[in-house]
Amino acid sequence: NEPPPVAAKPVKPPPATYPDLPCARCHQALTARQFRHSIFKDGACGDCHLPSEQQGPCTGPVGKGWKLRQPDPVLCLSCHEGLETDSKLHKVIGMRGCSACHDPHSGDVKKLLRLPVAQLCSQCHLRKDANLHSHEVVEQGKCTACHDPHSGLQEPLLKDEPAALCAECHEAKKLLPDPVQ
Repeated sequence: NEPPPVAAKPVKPPPATYPDLPCARCHQALTARQFRHSIFKDGACGDCHLPSEQQGPCTGPVGKGWKLRQPDPVLCLSCHEGLETDSKLHKVIGMRGCSACHDPHSGDVKKLLRLPVAQLCSQCHLRKDANLHSHEVVEQGKCTACHDPHSGLQEPLLKDEPAALCAECHEAKKLLPDPVQ
C-alpha cells in the first residue's frame, strides 16, 4: 500500500532539455541516475533556481551563484499538491523540507527518495521489527502501508483510524477479543 501520489501542477514546456543547458557541463552526475524530476529533466532549472550575486561554486555564464526561488518546502508545494494542511505534518518537512527525504533533481529510488523507504524512515525512527513478535509489514520494511510519509490524520502519521487500518489486512472478527459470555 503506497501513499497517494502528490499531484504535480502542469508546467509550461521548457525551451531545451537539461543536457543542452550550460548547467549540464558541471552537473552531469545528476542526469546519470535512473529517475529524474520532470522539471529538471526538461531543463527548467529556472523554475526552481535564480541567479544570485552571492558567490557560490557555480562558474556558469549567468550570475556568480544560484539560489532557490523560495525556501523548501514552499517551493516544492508551489507545484506539488496533496499535502493535507489540516492534518499533522511530518516534523522533518517543517525542520528540513522535502529535500530531507527526496532528491530535488534525480535519484535511483522511485519518487526521488534518497534511500529505500525502510532505510530512509529508520534514519530517524527506531525500527520496531526487533521484537520476537513483530508485525509482518514492519519486518518487510513497508512503513507506508500504515503511515503516510507526509501527513497523517492521526498520530503517528497514520493513514486512517487504527482499527480501520488493521481491518484492511485482517478479518475484523479475529481482531476483537471473544465476547464475555
